[in-house]
Amino acid sequence: LATFFHPWRGGGLFIWRMELVEDIVIYASKLKLLGMATVCLAFEGFVIHFLNYGLFEGRAPFKEYIPFILYAGGPVMGLLFIYLCYRLLRPRPAVVINHEGIFDNASLLGAGLIRWEEIKSVFTYKVMNHSVLGIIPVDLETIVARQSGIKRFFFRMGKGLDSPAPFVIPGSILPMSAEELLTLAKYFRV
Repeated sequence: LATFFHPWRGGGLFIWRMELVEDIVIYASKLKLLGMATVCLAFEGFVIHFLNYGLFEGRAPFKEYIPFILYAGGPVMGLLFIYLCYRLLRPRPAVVINHEGIFDNASLLGAGLIRWEEIKSVFTYKVMNHSVLGIIPVDLETIVARQSGIKRFFFRMGKGLDSPAPFVIPGSILPMSAEELLTLAKYFRV
């Protein structure tokens, strides 16, 4: 018995008897993914406009930073747009919670399966006024070693950031809040 939360396939999280639930499978909200893809596409249009017509004349704050923002942000937002379109066309579960652990595939840098015995703590916190689910592992290096080379690179790059948790599941793309996700995770964590 699996419980699915898929907003475009009937919606709703149906759990009739909690003791019978084996997996809770949560898909990313297509509406939220579509909104983020639209923002990325608008930024790409902004970049193309300035590459074709140049920078505007006159005084403007931060004018000297605009070329850096365009040349660095253009490829990043373009890759993010491609990834979001891929997630829209080929939906996969963003989060799976079961008795084995939490499977994180909610973002490009999702950690994959983190077993309950590998998790030190799970909690929610705010990042730029968005609620996220943070996961602190018992041994970070063990989980990072299981990741692909590019994910290991980004995990090491993000190590210096002032983040309370190394693994984060953003509530902004899920059809439920991070607090509701934490409640479901607490049920399975024995």
